[in-house]
Amino acid sequence: MSQRVENTPIQDVRGACVRRIGKPQTFLTPSEVDRLVDDYLAGLSVGYLAQKYGVHRATVSKHLTRNNVVRRQHGLTIEDAAEAVKLHGGGI
Repeated sequence: MSQRVENTPIQDVRGACVRRIGKPQTFLTPSEVDRLVDDYLAGLSVGYLAQKYGVHRATVSKHLTRNNVVRRQHGLTIEDAAEAVKLHGGGI
C-alpha cells in the first residue's frame, strides 16, 4: 500500500502562500480603458465589454465609475412608463 506524501504549505513571514492563482487577473492599459469607455458610450453592454476585454463585469463597472461615466438605467424612461400606463388604461 502506497502512502500519500503530505505537501507542506509554502510559508513566509506573512503566513501560508498560495501555490497558484485560480484565475489570473487581467489589467487593462490606460488606452484599453479609454476604448472600453468609448465602447460603452457607443452603446455596448457591460456584459459584452467584460467578454471583449477579458475582465469581470464588476471590473468594467469600476472602470466606468472611475471615469465618471453616467450608467444607463434599465427599464422604462418616465415618458415610456407614462405611455405604458396610458396604453394599459386604454385596454392595450
